[in-house]
Amino acid sequence: MDVNKLFETMDRIFNHSQESFGIAYIKRVAQKVSKELDIKYVLIGRPKHDSPDIIKTDICISGGELQDNIEYHLDGTPCKQVLTGQRVCIHPKKAAELFPDDILLEKMSVKSYAGAPMIDWAGQIMGLVVLLDIKPMSDPSVLSVFTEFLAGRVAVEYERELSETTLRNINEQLALKVDEQTQKLKMEKKRLESVNSELQVISEELQLSKKRETQAARISGMAEMSNLTLHTIGNSINSITIENEMSEAIQLDFQRIGQALESLEENFVQLMKQGRQDEVQAGIRKIAKIQSDVVNRMSLHRSRMSNSIDLVKKSLVYQSRYSNQQEPSTHQINLASIVDDALNSLKPRLDQAGIQVSTELPDHIFVVGEEHKFFHALLTLLNNSIDAIHEAKKSSKTILIQLSEDSQWTYINIVDSGLGIADENIDKIFNFGFTTKDHGTGVGLHDVSTYISQIGGKVTLKNIGRDQGAIASLILPKVHGLNVMEGQAGSG
Repeated sequence: MDVNKLFETMDRIFNHSQESFGIAYIKRVAQKVSKELDIKYVLIGRPKHDSPDIIKTDICISGGELQDNIEYHLDGTPCKQVLTGQRVCIHPKKAAELFPDDILLEKMSVKSYAGAPMIDWAGQIMGLVVLLDIKPMSDPSVLSVFTEFLAGRVAVEYERELSETTLRNINEQLALKVDEQTQKLKMEKKRLESVNSELQVISEELQLSKKRETQAARISGMAEMSNLTLHTIGNSINSITIENEMSEAIQLDFQRIGQALESLEENFVQLMKQGRQDEVQAGIRKIAKIQSDVVNRMSLHRSRMSNSIDLVKKSLVYQSRYSNQQEPSTHQINLASIVDDALNSLKPRLDQAGIQVSTELPDHIFVVGEEHKFFHALLTLLNNSIDAIHEAKKSSKTILIQLSEDSQWTYINIVDSGLGIADENIDKIFNFGFTTKDHGTGVGLHDVSTYISQIGGKVTLKNIGRDQGAIASLILPKVHGLNVMEGQAGSG
């Protein structure tokens, strides 16, 4: 299956009605996976609490239809590999023969197996998603990416359902508690009404956060034209699990409010008779302090959600502009900002490769050009550095990015710890069609060199020393008389 067809299939699978969520939504997705990908079995399950070596399915699909849930022991199964830390487990053929102790595989006539763990917000494995078929896989690499994405999406839905249930119970309990206290604490009615008003604001803010989560999930399911954009969106979706962490924090704060109100209720009459109004006031201040803390936490949460969504939007804009080759639209570009965008887009690949990135990025350096082409140029150079470091297989894996300028030029230097460039390739590295990679196109560096030349700059690649890495430099004309405010607007 090619990438475009995969994205179209994913769009049909994930972008159906948003009225359902949680297990109901996951069931629909699982049925669509079976039908759209022509996969015989789809199993989604979690270890039993009292017997973690036994998997109990929440969803069992056969031929696109729901079946009764099953339980099976992990010993001798490929699922054990998934739950013991392997990211994705793929057996494109002869799966039953590879695991002769797995009676279930033989009974179901399984030929191929793909499994991926569901990871919660804390990084713990909460269950697994398994795709089984009675025929060999035709494209294991594509199915591997899809299975991992599916497991991540299902994990988010599990945690969202848990969060919804928890928050609903908390809101119901809190509403009762506030009503009771309002009736009994007549003298504090005004303060308690204020608390209730703040809680209403928080509830509305939570609804807004959930809408943003839905929007991010919708964006994540849209087909994009490059693996880079797909990884960026996947990374942003994973970031949305921060909402679960915030939900737990809010739950604790609500519990503290309830405890404070219970304390006031139990001791109010006695305290007032004893003339201990100060203690009553202290209790009210405690409630106000907790509410203030909740509002501050929600503000931080909204900011993080906004940053994740902004990264997705920027990546889509850059990709769309580069792919469509729109008419040139130049802006004053903050180089530190666009370097950060490129690093954020490549963060999953950098993390997976174990590469340490350091930067020297003054925030006052601007250039004039087409933002998406600068972004593409940085991605091309950084991806080449990542490839070089991977091929070097050194223990030290580093990339340094430096921004600087003098009276005439602005410099972007990317220094990596790979093996450098072979001497015989130095003079032809920017030639159209030249590549040293097995699956390279020979277009990336040529495009970078062409664009930078068009705006009066140049690109250089040179070795640091024998097997000591390389320095890629973008040398750009310095912009004089820069309108900084306009430049900042253009970098967003």
